[in-house]
Amino acid sequence: MSKFTRSFLAALAVAYLSFGPVPWFGPAPARADEPTLIMLGYRDDGRTIAAGPGDLVRVLLVGGRDEQGAWAWDTPVSADPAVLRQHGGRAPQAGTAESIFTAVGPGSGTLVSARSCVPEPGTACPDPVPWQVTVVVR
Repeated sequence: MSKFTRSFLAALAVAYLSFGPVPWFGPAPARADEPTLIMLGYRDDGRTIAAGPGDLVRVLLVGGRDEQGAWAWDTPVSADPAVLRQHGGRAPQAGTAESIFTAVGPGSGTLVSARSCVPEPGTACPDPVPWQVTVVVR
């Protein structure tokens, strides 16, 4: 075994003993007292997902452009704050909107938003496109 390999293995052992499992070898196991982070986006429209009490749900909807103009998202909101409480996020910027919710359930809650067109001069926009995800908190 080369001197470099021995030095590397010794440093790795010291790091493991000092800091616990090294993240290069995969994530550390989740602890039972830590909430799960659930990330949702445009492609999750229409889904039903499961969450546990205390879990965090992050909704990030990214705006964009096409031949009709720019598309902008409304800030995602919870239709059921007794199940999903909004506690963070940011105001829409450049068509992108984000919100963070805590699952406080139990029950079934709905997250909603809509994508609207910002037309170029001389063009018309179609109706807004709704977005919805149901979260079941157990």
